[in-house]
Amino acid sequence: MKKVVRITENDLTRIVKRVLNEEQEEYLVSGTKFNMFGSHRIDIKVTNKSTSEIIISVGGEGSSEKEAYDKAVESFNKKGKEKGLNLQPPTIDKLEKSN
Repeated sequence: MKKVVRITENDLTRIVKRVLNEEQEEYLVSGTKFNMFGSHRIDIKVTNKSTSEIIISVGGEGSSEKEAYDKAVESFNKKGKEKGLNLQPPTIDKLEKSN
């Protein structure tokens, strides 16, 4: 016997946010920024916390940090969509700096 359950739009929004947060918690999203000889590079990767498998690894290069970041985020979003993941990339200020 099927049961019909009515929920409000607020309930649905809360449920979707909870599912997305649980997905975020399953993966570690990290990034690194490099600056060498005036060229900038941003690398972003997603690691499965339980298996340590790298799910996504992308990068972007540019003449400015913002240009490199924008390219890396574009690649990150494309790969995430291909893999059916809805993850947020780290912000520029959250990236680990490497020389």
